[in-house]
Amino acid sequence: MSTAGNQVDRFVRSAWRERWSVMKFCINLNSIRQEVDADKGKRLAALLMRYATMDEYGIEWIFQYMENCVATGVISSIALFEVIVSYDQLSKSSCLKYVLNLATHCANASGLRIDGEEDSAQLSIAMLKLFGWLLGIFRYSMERSVESKLPTMVSGCVLTLAKSGFVKGLVKLAAYEDPELFSTVTSLNSHLLQVAQSHENADLRLLIVKSLELIQHLLLAPLVEVSPKIVSDKSHWPSMMVSISIVFANTQHMTGIEDMVRAVLMSREIQDLRWTDIVRDLLHGAFLLIHDDTSILPPSVANSFLYLRLPRVLQKLCQAETPHDSLIGGLKGLAGIRSLLDASDLKARCNTLQFFLNVLVDMDMINEQEKAAIMQIRFESRAGVMEHYSPDSQPTINLVLKAEPTLLSILKVLNEENLQMPERLSQMLNPLMSGKGLLYIVAAASSTDQMALFAEKLIRINEHYRAASLVDNGGGEIFDLSFLLLHRLSQYHSTKFWLRPSDPFLQMWYFKSANQLVRGIHTQEDVDTLARLRDYDYMQIDETYSRLKRGHTAWMMVRTWDFVLSQIAPIGERIVHSVRKNSITSEELKHILTGLLRINVNGVQCMCGPLLCLAQYLALRGDEVAKMIAEKVSAFLDSAASIEMDRSKHITDRISFMANSARRFLMSFVAAEEQPLPPFNWFGIGRMLAKQFPTVSEDHFPLLSKPENIPYLLANSLRVGCVASALVSRVIVCTELGQYDVWISSLIEALHRICTPWGLRTWCDLSIALCFVDPSECAPRLVAYLDSSFPLTHRDLFCVGPRGCPLAFFLVQLYIIALRYTSPSMVATICKDTPRSADDLSRLNETTVVTLRRLYSRLDVCRGGALYPTANFVGAFLNQLACHSLPEAQIMKREIPLDMVMFVLWADPHLLKPETIVNLYNPQEQTQRHKIMHLFCVLHKVGML
Repeated sequence: MSTAGNQVDRFVRSAWRERWSVMKFCINLNSIRQEVDADKGKRLAALLMRYATMDEYGIEWIFQYMENCVATGVISSIALFEVIVSYDQLSKSSCLKYVLNLATHCANASGLRIDGEEDSAQLSIAMLKLFGWLLGIFRYSMERSVESKLPTMVSGCVLTLAKSGFVKGLVKLAAYEDPELFSTVTSLNSHLLQVAQSHENADLRLLIVKSLELIQHLLLAPLVEVSPKIVSDKSHWPSMMVSISIVFANTQHMTGIEDMVRAVLMSREIQDLRWTDIVRDLLHGAFLLIHDDTSILPPSVANSFLYLRLPRVLQKLCQAETPHDSLIGGLKGLAGIRSLLDASDLKARCNTLQFFLNVLVDMDMINEQEKAAIMQIRFESRAGVMEHYSPDSQPTINLVLKAEPTLLSILKVLNEENLQMPERLSQMLNPLMSGKGLLYIVAAASSTDQMALFAEKLIRINEHYRAASLVDNGGGEIFDLSFLLLHRLSQYHSTKFWLRPSDPFLQMWYFKSANQLVRGIHTQEDVDTLARLRDYDYMQIDETYSRLKRGHTAWMMVRTWDFVLSQIAPIGERIVHSVRKNSITSEELKHILTGLLRINVNGVQCMCGPLLCLAQYLALRGDEVAKMIAEKVSAFLDSAASIEMDRSKHITDRISFMANSARRFLMSFVAAEEQPLPPFNWFGIGRMLAKQFPTVSEDHFPLLSKPENIPYLLANSLRVGCVASALVSRVIVCTELGQYDVWISSLIEALHRICTPWGLRTWCDLSIALCFVDPSECAPRLVAYLDSSFPLTHRDLFCVGPRGCPLAFFLVQLYIIALRYTSPSMVATICKDTPRSADDLSRLNETTVVTLRRLYSRLDVCRGGALYPTANFVGAFLNQLACHSLPEAQIMKREIPLDMVMFVLWADPHLLKPETIVNLYNPQEQTQRHKIMHLFCVLHKVGML
């Protein structure tokens, strides 16, 4: 035996013989303390236990020695528990009493230390063995029918240990360290519980059963007594659903129903909202949209979103997760919003809620009895008023609802069989040239995800009738009709959202740039496309241009009709060149314009496409000469329908349709400057702002607000608590152009001006909602922008009292969205209809993870002795993150540094609960278990566990 070992033996023997006081024992212990390592500590514990239990009644003062050795770290808790569970002299009840007290004291001692992962595993296993030892005592007492003194002592120990969350945590972690031992202890407890329930002694049976049930609960309950599912305080976070409704109403042409359903489910996951609230808020936002006249959406689109798109979204939600009772509850909640429905009814001059419920009844989502119950709530607040409205008093909503069956009829007629019948196609397409029918059909197609199919059929017709026959057989008219319709579609919505990225139509300049031109956002790249149109026969163009100037027919014969359209750009260049050199008269210009409209070739008298392309060419050039010519073209269009020719009503309607489309191009750079916008209230937006936006026909989208108005629109959206459609429209444009800093910088600037908690929560709501314009791009960009500005340049951004909690919740949700929509699992969905590649998303995902690590590195709650940023903010961030079990949240949890959680606990141990720590780490991984154990010890030390 080593000298150090002999020294320990002599030390314990001397303490026993001389009956040292506890103080003298502690003083003398210092003489050998440096020599006592882990092995000697185990020997010291075994020796002290042997001497303490030599006497039948136990030696109390030696047990006190052991308590002091554990408290000073001379004997580890692991060594002590191993000695305790090896004690088998159960007949010595007095000694056992001291042993049980020692076990209880050490298990609840605040000085427990863990030096590594090995100690963490051994301590949890030792605690599990302790409970196995206690179960052995119960079995001993039941088998020998001993007096109730022994079960009473053990029950008291079990009751004390079961109350400790720290002990519970150790036992549950042992299930991962030694599953076999855990299973053995659990089985033994179940067996003893069955045996104890049939024990003959009623008092003893009750006592033992109660103790065994406590142990069973401790073994089978979650890792901590509180359920791992943490419910966040909803009072700290408003619902983003209202804003998401408006965002998706503006983006429905670029996002399908499935995308919106996915976004709603995502929002529910990160906010833990009730389905009833989700349904009510979705409807609330859709009804609010009707009153926002600053939107680039015409009323037909807003109404189609409410009456066509939203019911389908709700239907899919009900099929997926939404309980039917939640749907009814949300509708009843909407029926009680009196001011909103009153304003909607007044504007529509009908019972808008009843129209909406009728749609749900037709889709078998609710029955007549449920509809009557919902309407009863509405009638109670407007008794005697609603009866004055009838469905026939408001044609707009009827047009919206009738547009869908009309669209389906058109799609049915535009098939391969009728493709060979120009008369049948003419009967179907010509009515779309007049009135507002096309706008409602396009709105219905967009709302029901039929836009791509509608455009695909028109493209098929256009391609089929592209070849020009020598004698007019109606093919020229069908080509022109399909071209005008496709061109109008490209004005309403960018072609990249309703055509496949590889579709050759994307390469045609008159389709590609139409949407950008009408919104006034075309770039130099669009203008540069004109330079690539100069590969043509100069002599042929000069000859065509010369004939047009003289008022003659431009083309004697053409093989394909798209050849005529391909000649427009060079002809337009000749016109610009002639005007610049002042070598063309007004009469000659009129001859050219008339010749492009009345082509008189291959038996076709009138074709509107060429003149429309000329207007688009001039708008693309955008210089002073082009503007001068555009004014002449605009004047010509005013009288185009009255040109002397043998014309029918169909031709007149077609010319008017073309003129309307052409004016939209010309207005994009001829219109007057936009005036500064005045303050607005939500229901008064249209009345106050309508005069500020130049308008054309009602079947066109109003012009966009300028980028300079983003701060104004954002400020007013924050004031009314809901995002304005004009703001969404501008964010869409900035996103398409890659100008993310334009609106994100405005968001951050607005944040610095917010002082109230309500305003801050609204800002967070709007910011998250705006990210759903294009979550795979906007969310990572916003994350990157925050990373570049926090907390180095704006150190107080997340530290000021009212900002901390809401912004902590906001950051967690923003990172989850950014990680979700750039994850590999979303690649197939996101890249299906967009030119974005999987590599692009992977890069954005990696960048988001890097910014997350940087964020964690900056969340030091203690730096230079000061709270920086506040521990409350970091604690709120961790608590919110612990609420989520999403895969993206698990990624965020894996990146958390251990010292960050530790600093929060030392700054304020009340900020993080044990269940928060459990949910921040994965106990199935050994390293993660060690982190949990280490943090449990910290909480135990400060009395929080």
